[in-house]
Amino acid sequence: MKLDEKDFIIELRGNRRCLIEGISGLAEYGENAVAARAGSAVIRINGKGLRMYMMADDRLGVCGGICSVELEQSDDK
Repeated sequence: MKLDEKDFIIELRGNRRCLIEGISGLAEYGENAVAARAGSAVIRINGKGLRMYMMADDRLGVCGGICSVELEQSDDK
């Protein structure tokens, strides 16, 4: 399913895997945080030992010890 550029889906599988669909690129990548841009939002995954297990088209898969997922939404104009 192709998402509208403002739409995204976040899927958590326990606290070890996260899949985000609808991203436009990475904003940050490190062992303790991975962030992706999705429309006017930035989705940040915080944890320990994080790594990408997949990045293709508009999808990002992150695995490791996930502690939190944050959404920073900027104003749409």
